[in-house]
Amino acid sequence: IDFTLQKFEPVYKSINLPNSISLSDDVYVEYSSSKKYVSITIPQIYDREMQQYSTIIRELSTMQERVSTIATNFEYRDCNVVSTQITDEGKYSLLYSKTGRENRRSKEEFYWLTPSTQPAKAKHHFINPYKYLKSAKIYYHPQTKKSQLLALFNFGLKGGSQGIAIYNEDFPEESINNPFQDNVITAAQGASALSKNKRIDNLFIRYATPHSNGSFLVVLEKYYVSKEMERFYANGIPQASARYIYNYDDVILIQFDSTSQTSWSNIVHKKQSTMGSTTYYSSFLFASLNRESVIIYNEKSTAENRLLMNKFTKEGKRKVQVLLEPSANLMLGIPVEGRQVSYNSFILPVVNGRSQNLLKVVF
Repeated sequence: IDFTLQKFEPVYKSINLPNSISLSDDVYVEYSSSKKYVSITIPQIYDREMQQYSTIIRELSTMQERVSTIATNFEYRDCNVVSTQITDEGKYSLLYSKTGRENRRSKEEFYWLTPSTQPAKAKHHFINPYKYLKSAKIYYHPQTKKSQLLALFNFGLKGGSQGIAIYNEDFPEESINNPFQDNVITAAQGASALSKNKRIDNLFIRYATPHSNGSFLVVLEKYYVSKEMERFYANGIPQASARYIYNYDDVILIQFDSTSQTSWSNIVHKKQSTMGSTTYYSSFLFASLNRESVIIYNEKSTAENRLLMNKFTKEGKRKVQVLLEPSANLMLGIPVEGRQVSYNSFILPVVNGRSQNLLKVVF
C-alpha cells in the first residue's frame, strides 16, 4: 500500500511472490530520497539450486514499472542481501554477501551491483580486498547525484574494525580508507586498544546522511548478543538453562568532508542490555534537523528512565538535553520506532503505563 503520493486514496498493488520463497527469505523495499521511485527486491531460486533476485522498479508519478532479474552465480541461500538502493534517477543498486554453507568460518565476500537503469545488465564488482570486511551500506548523495558504498574494514585481524572504507560508483574496485581516530578508539575500547591493534569491536553502520556542501555524516553503533548459562539441580537431577542478552552500546558519529576525509568524530556513551522482546526500548533514533543531527535514546529501561537527546552541530559540538523526565508511572519512549516527519520535527511512540501515545518534537 503506497501513501507516498500524498493522496487521500492509497495505491494498492498486488505482487505474486515466487513459490520458492519462504520465511527465511526477506523482501526488501527501498524508496529514493525524493520518493520518486520505489524498488522491491525478492529472493528467488533458479535452475533448482542457484540464487537470483527479482527486482521491481516503479516510477510513482506515472505508475510505470520495469522488472529485472539479477543472477548471482552462487547456490541458493549462500547469498544474503546487505543493502539495496534506488536513486532519484531510477538507477538501482544491490549489495549482497556470500559465505559458503560448507564453511561458515570462511571470510564473507561482498559484491556490489553498481547503480544502473538496467540492473540485469550491470556489472557485479567484488569489493572485498581485505581479509575481513564487515557491516556495509549503500549511500546516495543528492548533491553529487552519486552513490557510494561504506564498509567497515580490518586489515587481516580477527574481529573488530579499524576504520571505514568508502567506494565510489565510478571506481568500485578502489577505496578510500579512513582509520578510526585515536580518541574514538580510546573512548570506545579503552586506552589498551591503542597499544594493540587499534580496532573497535562489534560496530555496525546504522545511518549515513548527506549535507548540501558534499560532506556526509556516518552513524555507527556497538551491538552484540551475549549468552548466559545457568546450571542447577531440580529434584536431584542436573538441569541447564540459557538466555540471550541483547546489548546496544556506544554510538559513534564520524563526519566526512566533500573529499571523503574525516572532518571530526564524536561518541555517545550508552549501555543498554535487554532480553527477549524488550529490545525495542533499546538502540536509538537518528534525525537530521535544522542543520543539527540528533541522537535520542532511553537512559535506562526502568521507572527511573530519562529520554535523552544529544544534539550535534556540523562542526561536531555537542549538547545534551532531557526530553522526558522520570514520572510516577513507567514512561518509556521507543526510539527505534520513531520517524523524522519534516525538516524540523520527528515523532516518537511513548508508552506510559497502559497508555500508548505519540510524542512530537519540533525544532
